[in-house]
Amino acid sequence: MAGRISAFIDLFTSSTRDLLRAFEPIRRAGGSAREAAVAERVYARLPELNFSERVLVPAAARLGVVRVKGVEWSDWGNPERVFATLRRTAWHPPWLDRLPQATAGG
Repeated sequence: MAGRISAFIDLFTSSTRDLLRAFEPIRRAGGSAREAAVAERVYARLPELNFSERVLVPAAARLGVVRVKGVEWSDWGNPERVFATLRRTAWHPPWLDRLPQATAGG
């Protein structure tokens, strides 16, 4: 996905105001020494959310799509899907070696 930050904020404002409010502490801490810790706390408290259903579908009439050849889509909605993509593409990012073997899917 590509877009202006203001456009994404507008999408959240029109569909998930509660989620937008949850990120307010990060905005206030932005650029400070506390930003990373505040972001960790905010993300730890966020409820699970289907981004497509809650944000994109309600705004479908306002969105554009560009067909790109040779690009594949994978819905990484859970860790198992991420690891399946890594196996399928034979990509081995450096952070993968730092994960416990059971977490890394195999």
